[in-house]
Amino acid sequence: MNFISSSYIPDTMIAELISSKNKEIDWLKEEIKFLRGENEKLLLIVGEKI
Repeated sequence: MNFISSSYIPDTMIAELISSKNKEIDWLKEEIKFLRGENEKLLLIVGEKI
């Protein structure tokens, strides 16, 4: 498999793909953090109305 990937896929393309996926992972981590905060706000609002 290593032979096939190094023969047919340029190293720069692999590096760009990895970089892109790392950026996507970082964005998803930030999105999760934001959504957890929103969830906490909603739970506080619901708790006040009960």
